Amino acid sequence: MRRSGKMKIAAALLLCSTVVLGACGSESSQNKETAKVTEAAGTAASTELAAGEPEKQEDGLTGELNIFVHVGSMDINPVIEKMQQENPDLKINLEMGSGTQYETVLKTKLSAGEAPDIMTVWPGSRTADYAAKGYLEKLTEEPWTARIPATINSEFSLEDDLYAMCFTVGGEGLIYNQDLFDQYNLSVPQNFDELLNVCETFQKNGVQPFASGYKDDWVIMRYTNSAFATLGYGREPDFDKKLASGELDFSYPGWVELFDKYGVLLDKHYFGDAILSTDSSQAIADFATGKTAMMIHTSSTISEIRKVSPDMKLGLTATPVNNAGEELYANWKSGLGFAVSSKSKNKEAAKRFLEIWADPEVNEALYHNNGEPTILNDVPSTGTDPALQDFYSKFVSTEKFALGAHDRWPAGMSNNWKKKLQEFVGRQINTEQMIDWLNEEYQSMK
Repeated sequence: MRRSGKMKIAAALLLCSTVVLGACGSESSQNKETAKVTEAAGTAASTELAAGEPEKQEDGLTGELNIFVHVGSMDINPVIEKMQQENPDLKINLEMGSGTQYETVLKTKLSAGEAPDIMTVWPGSRTADYAAKGYLEKLTEEPWTARIPATINSEFSLEDDLYAMCFTVGGEGLIYNQDLFDQYNLSVPQNFDELLNVCETFQKNGVQPFASGYKDDWVIMRYTNSAFATLGYGREPDFDKKLASGELDFSYPGWVELFDKYGVLLDKHYFGDAILSTDSSQAIADFATGKTAMMIHTSSTISEIRKVSPDMKLGLTATPVNNAGEELYANWKSGLGFAVSSKSKNKEAAKRFLEIWADPEVNEALYHNNGEPTILNDVPSTGTDPALQDFYSKFVSTEKFALGAHDRWPAGMSNNWKKKLQEFVGRQINTEQMIDWLNEEYQSMK
């Protein structure tokens, strides 16, 4: 849609008072300049019309663009600012939802027919559920899709159609203190036997091998996610499809081996004795101050460690649960994605927002400023921590990575799963009981 010059000026003046993208100046100077601009615009428009000439046309998107995102999303203001520069007649409304209530509010908006044009969604079964209900616009043919790894796109897809653009990613694996490894002349373990030897050396020297943080149940899943990348997806890439079809279940050897090896680490007290009374913050502090040598956690933890120990030599690698001679895979998974409402009245603007996000120059600056790795495979991961850059080059760039183990399970199952894992790490249940529970829970929620 196009607008006349006079309409454009009126819309621009309205935006100064309604869009939260910066003040338009002091009140006194603003009023004076407004009077001048309005008078000049009126005179120019009258002259054009009197001469019988058509009003001047301007290109650009118009109307409104409503954005509703989770507070954990990255700063999107640079994208909004560029979009506003391109389209001064477009009114952009940004709403941030609280971390705990965002999805509840989003579901209310969707069911009430008040969907935002752009929304934040989670990967796996949650995106698939929204797509199946017809809430999301297909994005399969958008130009940026080929620049995101297909494995990541699959987490935001339903029946081979893409419904969201992933914009946050992260690794989960073994974070280690290289200074402590050097002190005891240890090499970074490349398989499970080497990991056991490293743990034994640290423990004999009075250094707790692992930090836990398992008072926070979500931390426990960092082990299962990172371990199943190798023991599950590395051996059977189609495990999720075969699980859904009934061809496989959780008695799959990779799951059994995962819990058996976890049990070995737990029973040797390599995570310490306060495993369920230490939360994530304390675990990070213990690692950052050298009280523990390793932790199995998310890559985002690195920035928290740096706040305490900026000069620590640390690394991030895939959790070495593999057998000697077996390929090691890392866990590299999506966090959040942007989706477009299928009911949007301004789909052109919504899709242009995603295009701007994917613009190489905008994207590199955006992720550099946030100190995080980009998801786009043609944008350099500058600005990220050296440990994360090393992890990226070893596992992500070479596509030796897999996704989170629980993201494609039925919606809601992972919440129960986290609680059950606390029973396992507390050694209240064993591997066989864990496997039986997983099979029963999965079938009951399908």
